[in-house]
Amino acid sequence: MSVPMTEQFDRLHSGSVFTAFSLAQQAFKGFEELVRLNLHAAKQALPGSEDAQRLADKTPFDLWIEQANRVQPLTEALLEYHRQTSDISARTSAAILAIFDAGFEQQQEKLREVVEGFARNAPAGSEAAVSVMKSAVSFGSVGIDTIRKSAAQAIAMAQQGQAAVHSAG
Repeated sequence: MSVPMTEQFDRLHSGSVFTAFSLAQQAFKGFEELVRLNLHAAKQALPGSEDAQRLADKTPFDLWIEQANRVQPLTEALLEYHRQTSDISARTSAAILAIFDAGFEQQQEKLREVVEGFARNAPAGSEAAVSVMKSAVSFGSVGIDTIRKSAAQAIAMAQQGQAAVHSAG
């Protein structure tokens, strides 16, 4: 028995909604990680009151020496912060791309089913309309696949650049 077209379109739409929620959930997870990292970095950057008292007792020359000695650890902390933000970004991007890929494949299959159902139930003489619909779906699929591949390449290039920075650091 054939499934009504409206039900097929409802299934297609519900899959899109599920994919959108999955993407939003993954983006929010990445945002939460960045908030935790930034909170930790802010806590590390704030000097304690005992540091303020200790610094008040020093001469300007002693302060200059102490500041010079803090440059290396600060540089290392900044590089580590950058590495962690890059890792969060890369993980989030990869997870979003994986969700998009899975959703895309499911949606393409559902759309093919809808088009095939339409083609089977189309009235006589509508072959041209069915052909146009199949071509539109095919061109749309190619366009989306091209965008997906471009996004994957951009993520891979960004990860390679991050890896080069980390190995140089």
